[in-house]
Amino acid sequence: PDVRSEIAEQYALALVREVVQVAMTQGEIQQAPLEPLTRMLLAGVMAAAQYVATAEDPKTARLDAGKTVDMLLNSLTP
Repeated sequence: PDVRSEIAEQYALALVREVVQVAMTQGEIQQAPLEPLTRMLLAGVMAAAQYVATAEDPKTARLDAGKTVDMLLNSLTP
């Protein structure tokens, strides 16, 4: 694996996994299989960051990506 994948696996993925587990345990989000949900959320946030970083208009891209991430996260609430 490349360095970016190793960093994501070691740090970001573990952090997101813990937050998702706590949120499910506390009933803040729907119950779902932990590992695929964790990986999908992290991948989505990383894709949004890449979208903003490479956009011709980063300010607009940031607003659009933020709205989209919020929509995704809100869809997880029970």
